[in-house]
Amino acid sequence: MAKAKSRVDVILSLKDNMRTGLAKATMSLNRLSSAAQRMGMITAAATGTMVLGLAKVVKMAAELDDSFRLLAARLGTTVNTDAFVKLEKETRRLGRTTSYTTNQVAQMMTVLAQAGRTASEIDSMSESILNLSRAMGEETADAAKTAQTVMSSYSLGMEFVGRTVDTLTETVNGSNTSLYDLNEAFNYAAPTAKAFGSTIERTSAQLAIEQWYPRLTCWCPAQSRTASASECWLQDGR
Repeated sequence: MAKAKSRVDVILSLKDNMRTGLAKATMSLNRLSSAAQRMGMITAAATGTMVLGLAKVVKMAAELDDSFRLLAARLGTTVNTDAFVKLEKETRRLGRTTSYTTNQVAQMMTVLAQAGRTASEIDSMSESILNLSRAMGEETADAAKTAQTVMSSYSLGMEFVGRTVDTLTETVNGSNTSLYDLNEAFNYAAPTAKAFGSTIERTSAQLAIEQWYPRLTCWCPAQSRTASASECWLQDGR
């Protein structure tokens, strides 16, 4: 026959059961607290990431808005005109479909606007300029400046954009020169080259040769003096 439990035994048993239950409850609460803390940390981290991401988006939007306003100012117009709205759409399209951001496209267009190009002209030539920049791995500003220098020096219309870009691409890829160097050289040589009937292809090739042999000189009969090789070739037709 089982021995009846005394009151003390019953109380101690109840205490033991309560202690065990409290311990289990405490462990559960601790686990819940840890999970809540981890969730809080995750939530805080996620919130921080979202805030930083939102701040970056806002900053990019503000920078793009500034770029559009600067472009409009260089064109002597406002962002609300039909011509500029059309140009803005083209800028955004190029930003979506090329490796350049919309802001980079807008900055490249601003270089062309500073050179005197109209909104319509910029619309027509921008994609070709970006292709030149990407093919050369050079800054869009250098690509825009060089193409603009060549076209303005030879008084070339929009129908010659492709020819200009192809010529510059071939020249830089086949020589030891850059778009920046070629732009500087064209600024100096183009007036003389054009006066002597040299094409943009020939002038580009001759300027590239001089980049390879900067000290190469020869007797220039046209000027009765020693001159750089490119000057002689441009003037005597060789």
